[in-house]
Amino acid sequence: MEELLAEAKLLIGIPAIDTTHDALLTLYLKRGTRTILTGMPTGRLYNEVPLRYQDLLLDAVVAAYNQQGAEGNKATSSNGTSYTWSNSGMDEYIRSRMPANPVIA
Repeated sequence: MEELLAEAKLLIGIPAIDTTHDALLTLYLKRGTRTILTGMPTGRLYNEVPLRYQDLLLDAVVAAYNQQGAEGNKATSSNGTSYTWSNSGMDEYIRSRMPANPVIA
């Protein structure tokens, strides 16, 4: 999880030494992990997100971080700037990008 946290911070532009957002990013990583793992084929136990879905997890964390304060919305505006998201939340973001029958290699 530490490596994924470091990658998420890098993608968002948070310096590695800045730990003020670590708790929130870790929560996003855990929630995204649960969403991905519940979408995996049954009959096999998964302790962590398979490598092929880690980029999806990171993309979802970045999207969730950028959508803070507007969770559940597909669009918002503030101070004359409009923001539009294709999904209303991190879980929907992940589910819309997971294949119907996930492949594990």
